[in-house]
Amino acid sequence: MNIPQAFVRKSLTKFLNAIFSFAYQEDRIDKHEFINQVLASCEVELHVSKIALKDFSIKTEAIARKIISDYSTVCSELRRIAVLNGISVVEYPKNIAMEKARELVKNEKIHSGDNYVKYQITAHEYIIEIFQRAGSSDNNGIADFAKQTIPTLQSNLKILLAAI
Repeated sequence: MNIPQAFVRKSLTKFLNAIFSFAYQEDRIDKHEFINQVLASCEVELHVSKIALKDFSIKTEAIARKIISDYSTVCSELRRIAVLNGISVVEYPKNIAMEKARELVKNEKIHSGDNYVKYQITAHEYIIEIFQRAGSSDNNGIADFAKQTIPTLQSNLKILLAAI
C-alpha cells in the first residue's frame, strides 16, 4: 500500500503544530521553536525507526539504524545548544512519542519496509525545510548547527530515495 506523501506531511504538520503553536516568519524560525520542534520530531522518528528495526527487511534495518544514529546525535547536540543558550526545552514525553509512532505505523499503514522508506522521505523533506529556515537564525550556534546538519539530512534523503 502506498502512503500519499501529502497525507504524511499533513499529519506531521498537524501533529507538530498541535504541540508548538508559535508564530514565525516564513523564512526564519524562532530558536525555541526550532529546538523544540526538532526534538519532538526526532523522538517520534526514533520510535518509528525502532519499530522498523523489529518488523522490516534487512535493507530497511540498515536505513533505520542510520536514522536512529543520526537523529540521536541531532537530539544530543540540540540539547547541548539549548543549555549553552539558556533555551528552555519542552521535554516531549517518551511514552507520547512512542504512542505517536505506534499510531503512525498502525494508521498510516507503515507495515512494510517500502512504506517506512516513503514515510521517512516525507519526514526528511519536512525536517530539512526546518533546518534550512534555522540556517538564517540570529543565534549563531543554531544557524551553524543547522547549516552543518543539512548535508547529513540530505545524504539520508538520497539514501531513502535510492531505496524505493
